[in-house]
Amino acid sequence: RAARRALAEQLNFPPLLAFTDAKVAPFKPSSSLGAPLPPNVKLVTLTSNYADIHDGQLLLRLSHLYGAGEHPTLSQPATVDLSQ
Repeated sequence: RAARRALAEQLNFPPLLAFTDAKVAPFKPSSSLGAPLPPNVKLVTLTSNYADIHDGQLLLRLSHLYGAGEHPTLSQPATVDLSQ
């Protein structure tokens, strides 16, 4: 089940980059995470679109990929430490 779920996520919801016509510095891939996300957690949104009205803060949304009882281990609660 876990392999099928991971494959479905990759096929149906691949990472999406958004672009603009604005003059910006060249993109340099980087990671703000100190450790990889758990296998049952997915990054949904990371944006600065609302930073101007929220004192420069970013919007971060994570999603748990499994419902309760769907998988013996991957449906358990996950912890992500954003302080690292």
